[in-house]
Amino acid sequence: MANDAHISAAETAHLRELLEQRICAMEKLFHERITLRDRALELSADEYHRRLDMLNGEAGKLAAMQVTYLPREVYEQTVKNIENELKGLRDFRSNIIGKFSIINGAIAIIVSLAVSLFVTMIMK
Repeated sequence: MANDAHISAAETAHLRELLEQRICAMEKLFHERITLRDRALELSADEYHRRLDMLNGEAGKLAAMQVTYLPREVYEQTVKNIENELKGLRDFRSNIIGKFSIINGAIAIIVSLAVSLFVTMIMK
């Protein structure tokens, strides 16, 4: 029994070798994970930079487009002015049509009077 309690030097060396192999494998795995994590962080940072560059480009495009747009107040005022001018033109047209109608009526009366006078003069 005392013999079983003691581990021989060969067994100790073998156990030490196994333990060192496991430690070496764990260290290798640990370094691989760190390397992969660092690579993932680099890829993630590259993607963030790419997206930020894209967004910065979009911000520039939006700013350039915004320069060409009219503010809502200016647009609404322009539309209101155009509507007022259109109403004025319609009123002017209605007035002209009314005046031409009156002139046409007056010309018709004058022509009918002239024809009537002419016929009366011829008949006498």
